[in-house]
Amino acid sequence: MRSVIKKRIKNIYKYSKETMKSEETKPPRIYLSGPITGYDLTERYDTFLAKQLSLEAKGWAVANPLRNGLSPTSNYREHMRRDISMLLECDAVLFMTGFLYSNGCRTEFDVATACGLDVYFEESFNIGSVKKMV
Repeated sequence: MRSVIKKRIKNIYKYSKETMKSEETKPPRIYLSGPITGYDLTERYDTFLAKQLSLEAKGWAVANPLRNGLSPTSNYREHMRRDISMLLECDAVLFMTGFLYSNGCRTEFDVATACGLDVYFEESFNIGSVKKMV
């Protein structure tokens, strides 16, 4: 019995060590949050893609809500559900210019802060201790 327990502990330790190694090699994951509804979609695609490429060049794995797998004709709730699930898979979130004027972005802000994600802003705000990323 004792040898079985030792073997299980050894396997758990080995699995934990392998998991930690694989997580060390993964780049940090960041979600892009910016206003979309009411904007020209082509302009939004261009803006989000430019920010995605910029962050990927800095070593981030980027979750772009405009590439969430849904059709642009899907309704707002479907997009928000998919986007929030993408957000929750991330380590951090970058709030892009204009996020304060977007209901969806404010919801994403509430979720991100409630869940303890690192929060970055494209613009500087005088709202306490926050991180700025360009």
